[in-house]
Amino acid sequence: MHPHLTELTDYFKENRSEGFIYRINGKNKYIEDFLISYYTQAKISGIILESKIQTPTGNNLRYFKDCLGSNFTLSHNFIEESLKIWLINSSIQKRTLLAKHLYETLMMYQNIGKNLNIIQNTYIKFMCWAYFRFQRVLNVTTNGQKVLYIGAVSKHEIEFLSILAFCGVDILVISLLDEARYNSLDPTEQLSYLYNDSAMINFGSDYRINNIEELIERKIKAEMERNIIKNYSNEWVDGDAFLGLNTKTSLRSAKPGYFNNIFICFKGADDTVTFAKKLNSLYRHIENTNRPYIIENKIPTIWPNEISVVKRRMTIVCEDDLIDLGRNIEQISPVEYLQSARNIFTRLVKEIYYKEDRLNMATNKIIQFLALYKRYESTLFATQDNYPPIFILFGSPHNEIEVIFLKFLSKLYVDILIILPDPNELLTTAQQELFKDPNLCVIEYNEKLNLTEYPKTLDNLIATTNAYQAERVLDDLLYKDTGLYRQHQMSRANSLTLKTTCEEIDILWPIELKFRPGFSTEDDIVCMPVIFAKISGVKNENIKDYYARVQSFIIPKNTMVCVEPPFIKNEDHHLFATTTFIQDSRLLKNEIKQNRNYKFGHLREDIQDHLLNKIELLINSKIIDGTGTRGTEYKILQVLLNLDENFLKHMQKFDFTKQNPKIVVIHTKQKMHSIEDAIFLAYANLVGCDIIIISPTGYRSFERFYTKPLIQEHHDGEYLYDLSATSILERPKDKPKNFLKKMERMIKQWQ
Repeated sequence: MHPHLTELTDYFKENRSEGFIYRINGKNKYIEDFLISYYTQAKISGIILESKIQTPTGNNLRYFKDCLGSNFTLSHNFIEESLKIWLINSSIQKRTLLAKHLYETLMMYQNIGKNLNIIQNTYIKFMCWAYFRFQRVLNVTTNGQKVLYIGAVSKHEIEFLSILAFCGVDILVISLLDEARYNSLDPTEQLSYLYNDSAMINFGSDYRINNIEELIERKIKAEMERNIIKNYSNEWVDGDAFLGLNTKTSLRSAKPGYFNNIFICFKGADDTVTFAKKLNSLYRHIENTNRPYIIENKIPTIWPNEISVVKRRMTIVCEDDLIDLGRNIEQISPVEYLQSARNIFTRLVKEIYYKEDRLNMATNKIIQFLALYKRYESTLFATQDNYPPIFILFGSPHNEIEVIFLKFLSKLYVDILIILPDPNELLTTAQQELFKDPNLCVIEYNEKLNLTEYPKTLDNLIATTNAYQAERVLDDLLYKDTGLYRQHQMSRANSLTLKTTCEEIDILWPIELKFRPGFSTEDDIVCMPVIFAKISGVKNENIKDYYARVQSFIIPKNTMVCVEPPFIKNEDHHLFATTTFIQDSRLLKNEIKQNRNYKFGHLREDIQDHLLNKIELLINSKIIDGTGTRGTEYKILQVLLNLDENFLKHMQKFDFTKQNPKIVVIHTKQKMHSIEDAIFLAYANLVGCDIIIISPTGYRSFERFYTKPLIQEHHDGEYLYDLSATSILERPKDKPKNFLKKMERMIKQWQ
């Protein structure tokens, strides 16, 4: 027989050899208070079951068979030996008790005439439950572990729970099963006892764990109302929040038992200059009145030495040990404010303790919070002043601990001011918890506050004229999601190489990027449809048409013509220490920019970033043979960090939505291009250039350096071997004396 209790609190008595097993089918105030305590202990170090104990899965049964085999003998010795293999982490005492009472239960099945197959199946189910569902309470040496079951219990379930109770585990069943139905499962009440009390109301068939959690929330809220002195945030302020922040304690007219503080967040600003002046004025007022204050542009990381300062007991094993941590709150005065702060801390502990599944998780959060609190305690509370202390955070809190700290601080006699410069900043789940606080007043503006830190001075502030602001509004109307783009509106871009027919090249070549198929803008990033093609052979062997076609690819002031390989010369390269610029497949762009030989520094900042980003992309994509294996990545850096000034000028004026720079390579001879030439063309493709390789011979050249087919080759006619670049580029009407000058303008070589 199981032991009887005299009152529900007997569940919390220690040094018991057997556990209690009771079922409750109704509630009153006393039972609800007990359920809160029992649920809390079961959540921290026990097991909570809702509806049913899960039937062993196929994988569970296969694992059981692998460990213990298929044999079964209905004997106490067989079960005890099996448990030694099955529950190796349980104590000998628990295994002995489990074997004894499991054997007695199975013998009861035999006595009522059940066959061996049914008995074996029951044995396997109970063994799987013990291993896969209840090791958390069976592997603990002490007794009194808690199991909470909510639902309509079955015969097998109540039998197994009864066995656990004999092993020292406390069992509480919130029974949603009709008592008449239960009595058919356990006619003599040997498996569990029914707890009766006065004025009980049935739980109802839909009673669940969340009903107990709601009780906990109500209890926390009720404790909040019992504070010695309470905060009354924001509502007392009439009009301007900054005027309220500058109001003395004596003029805040707090009601008896309350203090008036401010807990406010500004998201964005109506105007950067005006708002910055308000913030600066607040700072000067704080300084002039010697008011205790903290201004953080970012709450620094908590350091181990700060955590070590938190006073605590040697071991923390229960809620009372956590509440004892409240003695770390010690510098607040007068005494009623100190007592209020400790009461608030107690509520905070209970809230975290109830929400966390594990005691150590709750402990870690509370200790980190206290370390953060103690960092600022002496500054905020060491002296009394005519004004309450003020804590200002420029930016959002970064994690849950900082959110807990701010919410706690807002319930003390402290003014809290939070400034989020970007009203459209995406908030994390932890940050959103702060904005759910009913005491927080949030004032939102549409405009971004163009400040990077709290403005203690106005020296670097930039004011804008009305005309400038009007122009920005007009820009939004004209250029935002309209398909129209102002000059250099887009600062980031990626290339999309088009696969076209040979004839389409002639059509697309002069067209602006925004009118090409595949062009798009998303998240302010342009997708640039570009051409990287090779035309091999001469169509119909028509030299005249062939020359005219090639010359049509040369767009004045926007085309670089390359004729004599190699067109990238090694001797032009400065000796960058390129091995120092790559680390863990990442290009160290800041180090490159700071190098005295850096050649992009005179370009627009966004173009510099574009060029460096594409160098990194070329290296990481391993398009050039030998990258990452033979040190070719350093060759890539040598070539691309020493780009020709003519190319850089084209990139400086490049607008990602308009006509892109063109590169025409004319390859008429057997002489091969160098790896430097291949690197340059692959890179030019990535940065957004159109590239056409004219090869009347069809000879391969660049392709041998690429690890995948980058160039779309079009076979457009018969191969001819007696053409020259100069003859291809010579226009029919050119006079001999002007020809050399024409050639100089058309052919751009990198010397």
